[in-house]
Amino acid sequence: MIKFNKLTKKTFFVIDQPNAQSVSLAGDFNGWDTQKHPMKKDKKGLWKIDVALNPGAYQFRYFIDNSWWMNDPATGEIPNDQGSANSVVTVEAVVRATRKPAEKKKTAKTAKKMTVKKTKRK
Repeated sequence: MIKFNKLTKKTFFVIDQPNAQSVSLAGDFNGWDTQKHPMKKDKKGLWKIDVALNPGAYQFRYFIDNSWWMNDPATGEIPNDQGSANSVVTVEAVVRATRKPAEKKKTAKTAKKMTVKKTKRK
């Protein structure tokens, strides 16, 4: 499972491997380094990590127990040079809505100033 957090701008990876002793995330975003992004296991056996990725498409796999690779079942796949396939995740650019400049609100004090007319003294 993969989710994107718009506030932190990080991509959240989760894989269910309750019997695994170690899981790491490797992909073209980290040079396929199996040591760079070790994942943490929660009480339910889910391995999790969040990674800051720029917008774009990335190939990745999970490296389990330092011995075998697994794709994310929730993503698409693309053939790799090793005769198997890699998972693919696409990170979209976050576009913030632009607001028009706020108009100054008239307070009771400024409203009075606008309505009082100056009178001339005789």
